[in-house]
Amino acid sequence: MTSRALQRCAAKISAAVDSPPGHVHQIGVHARATTVPWGSYVGAAVASITFLAFLPALGNGWVNWDDAGNFLANPHYRGPAWANLHWILTGSVKDAHWVPLTWLTLSLDYVLCGMRPARPTISPR
Repeated sequence: MTSRALQRCAAKISAAVDSPPGHVHQIGVHARATTVPWGSYVGAAVASITFLAFLPALGNGWVNWDDAGNFLANPHYRGPAWANLHWILTGSVKDAHWVPLTWLTLSLDYVLCGMRPARPTISPR
């Protein structure tokens, strides 16, 4: 690049930096940025509807599929004791699935919230 080309490039960059907010520069042309004011409201509405749709699930109890064996009758994940940590890292293999991170986060759920079925969960179950 020649020195004159570098000066033109620097002038365009300077003009882009010094322009007022809301302007978008496209190859030296000032174009007014358009924003949709209702765009954020749509996201908030979708999040609110989703929250309200799943709100009744917080009143549910334990599920009669695998909760009895995994949580209610299993003392090994309850708390940060060494015996529990040993079980999480070595003895938690069930049906050939070794998932220590899941059990560690479930243990943290237990420490933070206890045995409530509607606890805020950290782990993806």
